Amino acid sequence: MNTIKLFQQDVYMKECSAIVADVIYEEQDAERHPGLKWKKDGKSALIVLDQTVFFPVGGGQSCDIGTIAGLEVTDVFDIGETIFHKVTLPETCEGGADEAKGALPETGSTVHCAIDWPHRFDNMQRHCGEHILSGMFHKAYGGVNRGFHMGEEYMTVDISLEDDPAYDSLTFDMALHVEDMVNEAIWANLPVTTRRFATRAEAENLPLRKKLTIEKDISIVCVGDENDPSDCVACCGTHPATSGQVGLVKIYKVEKTKACSASTSTPATGP
Repeated sequence: MNTIKLFQQDVYMKECSAIVADVIYEEQDAERHPGLKWKKDGKSALIVLDQTVFFPVGGGQSCDIGTIAGLEVTDVFDIGETIFHKVTLPETCEGGADEAKGALPETGSTVHCAIDWPHRFDNMQRHCGEHILSGMFHKAYGGVNRGFHMGEEYMTVDISLEDDPAYDSLTFDMALHVEDMVNEAIWANLPVTTRRFATRAEAENLPLRKKLTIEKDISIVCVGDENDPSDCVACCGTHPATSGQVGLVKIYKVEKTKACSASTSTPATGP
């Protein structure tokens, strides 16, 4: 089924009501969803909703967490157009797994969904900060983002100096120059827009930092004026409406890595 992605309509939506389209508890339940692998453990289940505010893991961003019908949501992922929410069943003293299963909502019932907003907004800040950082590395030194990881306390971004032959190594002074550029863009409180395109041909008219590798259903995130953006790139994550909400980006260190021809920088964002 096609789960309606409410987080694409409004990233600030914190809760919603939804109809339960399916519940996967037994292993044979997974057969209704091609590609889904599920092993019954008696402690968790998957819930499919007609619509959701929960962002699934993807684009380098961790999934939302929160509650559905009072059950803790610990993982959210998608297969095709269907979004699956993994919930933890309550521990019981008597009745074991059968009693725990009874806590699951029934298919067709309406449930209340709520995300952990501080977790979501933290991801929005950090993801947008990573965008601006990558955009400024490319603008200043031809640096190409070859990957990033969003940790709990900091992020790492792999920058490869390959688009400007004048630079083949990254110094900490260069990184600090980029840091200044990034924070100037943040404090300018630039608009952050997400535009969706049905085909690659439509999206390629924008000043993209990286070439597109997908052919359809493309989301382009742009920070600032599209004619001279701080960043413009395909991304499926969630971002704040303005750059000012990122707060601050601080680069802690620069180090050489085997996987990247230049270096890895570790920024953190905050209010």
